[in-house]
Amino acid sequence: MSLLLIGCTPEPDGRDTGTQGLDWGFERPSQTAQYTADELAEHVESWADTYGFPFPQHAFNRYLELMEEGDESCPAGGSLDDTSRFPNLGRLEGCSSSTGWDYIGIGIVFDDDLRDEDGIGAVRVGFNLADFVITSPDGEEFSGGGSSKMQIQYQEDQTSWNAEFGGSWEDQTTDATPWMKASGSVDYMMTYHNEQLATNGYVGIGEYAFLFDRLILNKEECPNTPHDGTLWVRQEDGSWNQLTFANDCSGCATGTWNEEVELGEVCLDISLPIDEAWNTLQAIP
Repeated sequence: MSLLLIGCTPEPDGRDTGTQGLDWGFERPSQTAQYTADELAEHVESWADTYGFPFPQHAFNRYLELMEEGDESCPAGGSLDDTSRFPNLGRLEGCSSSTGWDYIGIGIVFDDDLRDEDGIGAVRVGFNLADFVITSPDGEEFSGGGSSKMQIQYQEDQTSWNAEFGGSWEDQTTDATPWMKASGSVDYMMTYHNEQLATNGYVGIGEYAFLFDRLILNKEECPNTPHDGTLWVRQEDGSWNQLTFANDCSGCATGTWNEEVELGEVCLDISLPIDEAWNTLQAIP
């Protein structure tokens, strides 16, 4: 026979129960401003000159290029029907082509042309789902895990573009885009309209991690510098620096650590990746 005893828990009497003062082997790391204004500028410029702005076109176009490296039976002939002008990848068990390229995973592509007979309307293209690895004959891999959506809106007198881009993308094959060569992670949105690019969200590449808070590039007014918005720059200890641009074309921002410690003026020269961004956007049909 078993007995179930139910009683009342006594009120704490303030005595040491044995848990106070224990050393749990964990010490919360102290956080402090890691960069001076000049060092913060150098850090951002190093990222910009090495990797630049990730665009969804980089991953999508690379996928299309490498899908062409196979043969008629691999990667074609998988479990997904090709209903668009772009190929789907449906090889959960993988396949090896006669050209030496291997394909495994899923790449579900969408391609919607919603324009009317006058050419007015939207064209949407991208990945509904990407979870694949494409391997070259030399064993170099291009892997994608995430999604992307690009939409071009055609109107009578102007064209606009917006994109949502997320996931992790790594490309170790020949001629890889630098940010994918370094295995980049993204979760952000971009909008391009009237020669102005607005970016919101997260980018992590190698040692660099940034949050774009409505960071504005304006080709007409400030072709080579950020125009407005805030760039958040993460430190090794997990805290953040904020660079707030003043709606001008100086290329300089007010630097702050942890939203409380003023770092002073931070002036950036990131004209190279900005030029590359304009070139990418100008290539949109």
